[in-house]
Amino acid sequence: MINFILEEPFCGTLTREEKFERYSKIQISIFVKTFELILEILLYKKYGYILTIPTYPFVTVKSKYVTNCTWEFTDWLEQQKKRANRRPKAYIPDVDQRDFLSLKYSGVSYKYSDDRIKLNMTFKSWENIADIVTWHSRDVLRLVDDMSGISMHYAMRNFYLTGKRGLVLAGDHPIVEVQAIQNGASRILSIGQTPHETNDISSLSLVEFAENHRRYNQAFDFVATYGIIETVGLGRYGDVLDAFGDLQMMAMLGCSLKKGGLFFLGTTIGRDAVIFNQNRIYGHARLPMLISGFEWIATFSEDSETSIEITGPEIDRLHKFDNLKRTLVLRKL
Repeated sequence: MINFILEEPFCGTLTREEKFERYSKIQISIFVKTFELILEILLYKKYGYILTIPTYPFVTVKSKYVTNCTWEFTDWLEQQKKRANRRPKAYIPDVDQRDFLSLKYSGVSYKYSDDRIKLNMTFKSWENIADIVTWHSRDVLRLVDDMSGISMHYAMRNFYLTGKRGLVLAGDHPIVEVQAIQNGASRILSIGQTPHETNDISSLSLVEFAENHRRYNQAFDFVATYGIIETVGLGRYGDVLDAFGDLQMMAMLGCSLKKGGLFFLGTTIGRDAVIFNQNRIYGHARLPMLISGFEWIATFSEDSETSIEITGPEIDRLHKFDNLKRTLVLRKL
């Protein structure tokens, strides 16, 4: 394959020195990709995953552990007992560095927030959902002044939600809940820190949801969340520091999804990184672990109303800590 690449396109157009330079670059590229793959295999083995399909830019992995949809909730509830109303940590504790940074495969930067006050706040938008549902899809996003969330609307519009029941991991404003209703969902259960209630939306705190998890086991046609998963376990909302908090929350939400149901996951994609205590960026290493147990079937951005692809070069061109905000559509296996 390499001989073909070297000889056919370059014949008669490059000097011997130029050919050698191109060949060297290809060798280096192959070495780098191989080295990255070896690191990922070691990482997955450490954390209980098996690499099943070595695709690029994101491999497919499978957890060695069977999700029983009981331990995930009981363990999470046990962790909540450690919760204390203390100022969030500004730095990753030394003893947790390896796990938070995926055996140092992830980069790290620091940007601090103390958002505990938001746990007990109810924004007026929750009281005006009946009106907000009538707004244009882009006007809804003015509540948060972030147009990247339109990718969630595009994703939902491309998949049939009419009459379906959904579960939403809530943010500060009911953006995703409104988007689901606008795209035909019949009923939404919104789970978050502070319960809210409207005509179209029932709600529970995360603790209530976990305590009653058997009631919601495989109860929903779809799950949706935007910009929340990557913050779980980093402590900015007063939550318990947990290097695997995002992976555990994905498993908990997945337990509530019917087999074959859809998971609309809005998150940050780029080179693996933790911006502590703000959010994670999911790259070659951690994203496959996050979506283990799901089939990745589509991707949407704010710039395209139809599904797009995320390519390796697109990720590699990003500067460190830069990211792409995308909505992934996953199907539960």
